[in-house]
Amino acid sequence: MSDYKQTNLVVQANSLIRQANWNMKAVPLKVFKVLISCIDTKNPPKDNKVTITKKELNDLLGSEVSDGSYPQLKKAVLSLQQQIVELRLDESKIMTLSIAPYVTWDHESDLISVEFGRNLMPYLIELKEKFTQYPVANLTAFSSKYGLILYEWLKSEEYKTMDRDQNVIEIDDLRRLTGTVKKYADFRNFEKKVLKAAVNDINDSALEFLVSYDKVKVGRSITAIRFKTRPRQSYKEKTFDQPNLFEI
Repeated sequence: MSDYKQTNLVVQANSLIRQANWNMKAVPLKVFKVLISCIDTKNPPKDNKVTITKKELNDLLGSEVSDGSYPQLKKAVLSLQQQIVELRLDESKIMTLSIAPYVTWDHESDLISVEFGRNLMPYLIELKEKFTQYPVANLTAFSSKYGLILYEWLKSEEYKTMDRDQNVIEIDDLRRLTGTVKKYADFRNFEKKVLKAAVNDINDSALEFLVSYDKVKVGRSITAIRFKTRPRQSYKEKTFDQPNLFEI
């Protein structure tokens, strides 16, 4: 029996959203978030296991279908068994979390079964404070993993209106969060491939807010990004404003 419903919420501890190194590709990351939504947080599974049908997952994510075998979806689901997330506990300590030690893809059944790592579960259940949630359907809005990562980060910050101080993240922290510590070393490439891609992903969607950013400089170096958000007044709105340069 499937644990998936269209009304499911993706619920996660803010520490997981904000301190992890999401070194995963877009489709496996979205599959992971869909599976999180299958957890009943009021009555979590004792075996840490959730189920979803191939059709439900495929319909939500729009993966490629070939003769009913879902090749891309299968690859993404099975890859979760190899995924390790690094979670920064403090400045000197990092914990590694296994996403899914056990994954079952049955060729004779429509059901997929995934068991979450036991050390991961505390970040997904029994969350009484400092957690973020959003409808699982929101995952369909993102074409890149960077848009999803930024969206969750901003949600965890409890986004504010545009006329107040906004969220600031150090470049090093943004690289860690997006899994680009060793990619796009030149900031111009990083801005194009990661930062602008993430902002455009959110703004091109019909999600609840729009986002813009300013580059923060210390001397000649860009050291941080200041994000600004405002509620979207209409699903037709696609722009916020242009990035400015602030010196501190």
